[in-house]
Amino acid sequence: GVGASRLLEVNFSQANFDRWGVRPTPAGRALGLDGWWTAGWSAGPGSVDEVLATDERGEAAAWIRHYDKGRFVMLSRGPQPWTDYEIVRFVADRALP
Repeated sequence: GVGASRLLEVNFSQANFDRWGVRPTPAGRALGLDGWWTAGWSAGPGSVDEVLATDERGEAAAWIRHYDKGRFVMLSRGPQPWTDYEIVRFVADRALP
């Protein structure tokens, strides 16, 4: 967590790999996220620029962080990775400039 926090400038202090239920926010639904899933690596919502989905604790499980020359899109999921790559591409196409 420390290296990722430093690299991405995002607060992962609450991340502990426990799986929590996740639901998209209105911003996430606008980008194509729907339903619910589980995730185990969420960030502090105040440390990201756009929260796309929150877990049961209110942490950001899917989010966007803006940087000087681009954006980083995180779609946390677990224990299984995303298998619907179309939704990943769909979100990225809309979230990235």
